[in-house]
Amino acid sequence: MAPKPEAGTRRKAKITSIREATAKELFGQKARNPTQQLLVVEYLADGDAAGRLTFDKPNGRAVDESTALGRFLKKYGTGKLPAPGTEIQLLANEQGKWKPVT
Repeated sequence: MAPKPEAGTRRKAKITSIREATAKELFGQKARNPTQQLLVVEYLADGDAAGRLTFDKPNGRAVDESTALGRFLKKYGTGKLPAPGTEIQLLANEQGKWKPVT
């Protein structure tokens, strides 16, 4: 496994797919809320490092622009889901996890 990136490190990535899943499908027994619907954005960073971003999917409500999903859609999808192939920017947080720059 690759070492954790230093906080503040940036990298470019391209979206490879976007799908819906439940927390249980992704995290199995570790899911805090197994029935939570998620939007899963899979990407390929720097041409070879695969990863995924997950966002809570609102249940029948409009996406609030103040949420992580709302900010992501506003920046990369102009209010709707971005298409596979869309380039996104990622930023490493203090825990060494990649988050989208929004």
